Amino acid sequence: MISSRFVVVVTIIFSIGLVPMALQAQTSSAQPDPVNIEAQFAAKAEAAGQEAEAFHRNGDAALVPLLPDRLRQNPQSILQSVDQASVPMRIAMAQALGNTVLSQKGVEESLLRRLGKDSDEMVRAATAVALHRVGDAWAMNLLTKELLNDPHRQVQENAAWALMKHRTLAARDALWDAFTKEKGAPIKATFAGSLAETGDDRVLPYLLTSLHRDLPFEKGQALRGILGLQREGVLVGERLVSALPPASLDTLDLIRIYPGDVAIPTLRTRLIKEDGSTDLMVLGWLVDRNESEAMASIGPLLTIATDAHQRRSLAQLLPLVPVDLIKADLETWITDADRSVRTSAAIALAQVDASRAASILRQEYENAGSVMAKRTLELIMAKLGFVIEKEEEG
Repeated sequence: MISSRFVVVVTIIFSIGLVPMALQAQTSSAQPDPVNIEAQFAAKAEAAGQEAEAFHRNGDAALVPLLPDRLRQNPQSILQSVDQASVPMRIAMAQALGNTVLSQKGVEESLLRRLGKDSDEMVRAATAVALHRVGDAWAMNLLTKELLNDPHRQVQENAAWALMKHRTLAARDALWDAFTKEKGAPIKATFAGSLAETGDDRVLPYLLTSLHRDLPFEKGQALRGILGLQREGVLVGERLVSALPPASLDTLDLIRIYPGDVAIPTLRTRLIKEDGSTDLMVLGWLVDRNESEAMASIGPLLTIATDAHQRRSLAQLLPLVPVDLIKADLETWITDADRSVRTSAAIALAQVDASRAASILRQEYENAGSVMAKRTLELIMAKLGFVIEKEEEG
């Protein structure tokens, strides 16, 4: 039997995730030959002042790729050049320091201190990220006393992220102190989320309140914090169910927080909406977890559905359903007027008749009217192990 769970969603790719707050420096797409750049550095190596001048005059973008090596080989020259560098270059310096361990710790400290007190908030924000790998007292002091209290929110958020990465008692205490003192809702939510990701459950009451409020950013941070507490083994089992009864959560949060069997009984009750229609998100979730009643309902629902969007959404679930439950109607769907329905039915058919499924998909490929449609079919057929015979050009 050919597994086709990987092609349930034919044209739409869903992704949910929380991204660390990292900055990317803007650099020119046209990079000069690195050998020539290094030659420029070498030519200026007689005096640190001249080398610092090269940073400013020869072009920031060209020198960015060389920063890690220069930091390791001659960090003193970088330190002397920092005041002459442009803002993008200073951001790049901070980012390079976040990934480069210097042998001269004094120079590393001087550079990060300088960049952490930069006049530009984006440089300070990049420096906050870089400090996530430095556990020295001066670095913790810079993070907790200055960057965590910066007037710019991005700097504060990045400082909170860096402290979360430290996961020390001092870092937790700093985040807790910032959380309790902060009055502004968005940054307070960020502090709570970062603190929770360290496994500190003191913010749980706040997270629970925020999760049920209709404020997207705070709700997102609350979800981040609750999932963080779960990963740290703090909020699991009976305590999780007690704090967040499945019935108290909206459907999407329920799916995010309870990915296992605990959610299934509640989701079953939400399968049919108040207007009598089927909640397709709930149905898809149940089918993906092999819930038998949900899988058995796909065929009948697709047979009576008239809305084009609903029919396509239902058809995308066909490959997840055991073919015995839908084989009586496969012939009808394979010849459906909607290409998406035909394609999904052919993928499901591949479970029992790979040869015929390949023939149907090849015909769909030949008849596809757009490059995107052809590309989608190419990917599907490649995953199923089917070969597409293309005509040679010219």
